[in-house]
Amino acid sequence: MLGDDEDTELAGDIVSESPGWEAIEAALREVHGDGPPLHWGAGPRSPRLGGDEVLDGISAYRAEAGRPHWHLVTFGFSELYGKELEDPSISGFGFELTLRLVRPPGETHPPAWAMAMLRNLARYVYDGGKALEPGHHLNANGPIARDRDTALRGLLFVTDPQLPAIETPNGRVEFVQAVGVTLDELAAIEAWDASRFAELLAARDPLHVTDLARASVLADPATAAAVRDATERDGSSMGTFSTDRLHVTGDHRTLELTVSPQVAGYIGRLMAGRLLHERPLTVRAPHIEVLFEPAPVAEWKRDGEALVVDTTPTLAREIAETVGPRPGVYGFRALPGFTIRVP
Repeated sequence: MLGDDEDTELAGDIVSESPGWEAIEAALREVHGDGPPLHWGAGPRSPRLGGDEVLDGISAYRAEAGRPHWHLVTFGFSELYGKELEDPSISGFGFELTLRLVRPPGETHPPAWAMAMLRNLARYVYDGGKALEPGHHLNANGPIARDRDTALRGLLFVTDPQLPAIETPNGRVEFVQAVGVTLDELAAIEAWDASRFAELLAARDPLHVTDLARASVLADPATAAAVRDATERDGSSMGTFSTDRLHVTGDHRTLELTVSPQVAGYIGRLMAGRLLHERPLTVRAPHIEVLFEPAPVAEWKRDGEALVVDTTPTLAREIAETVGPRPGVYGFRALPGFTIRVP
């Protein structure tokens, strides 16, 4: 789970004498004024001291704009101290994460699960070695806040609406905000377009404040119909996704892709949004890349390290209508010998 509750101690003075850190704080003063935030530091577990924490700290600001909320900001994805990486234009991963969370009356500290979620996202980024960017999204595989009654089970990442990118002595830093979304919203994002769905959410809440009590915007029939129409018209902007759950077997006569239920769901949904709009779909795994390419004749072939599945509209419709997160072995009349297995 992304947001497991855990004990978190309030730190003392915020670390200073670091140009990257000071540049981030200066940007936050432009939004929140000179009042000091609450701050949680890694202490002796700091990565700078060789500890096992990934982030150096998280600050929380009491914000009143829109509706009372916490504005949480990380310190640690960018280079806070001296410049260490070769690229002078980008500081570290080039971003820091933010999160805006509804602040109930009388709440004096943001909930521990929110800090835990940001720390878990930090481990996700450092383990994978890839930055989070506006438009990225992920399934939390459970509630974003553990043991809370919430429909929010995924995250969409957007540009923080109040924090434009800054230039620091160590390079450029963007502020990427995590926004809690429901599973049906996540499916709509994948089938359509992340940035346009973010605009739809922003029309209701320009600051993208995460509210665990929020219901899906797609519960409104008019909104759901508008998103369906836009998806059918525009197709999907999600042309590539990565997984470590893809196994390929076969030869020139047979080909079988073994994928997880989640990956099967992606493939089934994206066939309509990509291939039926004459756009390719790429599935990347550590040792192979599978490219579904629009083509007049259905076949498969090797292209270096990649496997190319030439996909006709008929084959794309078959895959879209049959493949999903249910266990099974799916074969296709449009391409005999080709199967997708979901354990």
